[in-house]
Amino acid sequence: MVKSNTDSVLLFLRLVLWAALISSVLAFAAVLVHGFALLLNADFQFLSNLNITIGHQNLTAEDLREAGTVKFLLFAVTITAYLLLFIRLIAFALKILNKVDFENPFKAEISALISKMGTVALQLGILDFLSAALFSAIFHGEFRVDISFGNLNFFVIAAILYIISLIFRRGTELQSETDLTI
Repeated sequence: MVKSNTDSVLLFLRLVLWAALISSVLAFAAVLVHGFALLLNADFQFLSNLNITIGHQNLTAEDLREAGTVKFLLFAVTITAYLLLFIRLIAFALKILNKVDFENPFKAEISALISKMGTVALQLGILDFLSAALFSAIFHGEFRVDISFGNLNFFVIAAILYIISLIFRRGTELQSETDLTI
């Protein structure tokens, strides 16, 4: 009973992670297409209804066009970095799900992947925090730092992943010692 329940949860997690990965890749492609459209001053009709939410700010394609090339490039680089980091975080999670042996989970590779996930989550937290303040200054002329529950999520996730990676590292050491005594 427990095994089938675990299998169902793992299947659900894989589906959620794949959906997040696909949507992130599509968002990345949309940012690239939109960037080229703005840089080339092209008018792609399908982008006219594009709405981007950053923090509590909604930006339209027209807002981005009016901001100018330099501000848009800063925006595009930041969003691209964010999406690439997020894609990397999801890829690490999928890699762990594919490599972990739940009968013997304490492996150095799994510990390293969890640690890498924590590092990426920390990078996302820093980028999220800085970009919210930066975009507020760029698009609305006011420098605002928002320290709210939502903005701290990646920092909390990074801390949890770091703790789990330490536990896995110790578990790997204990597993290695146990294997040597047998």
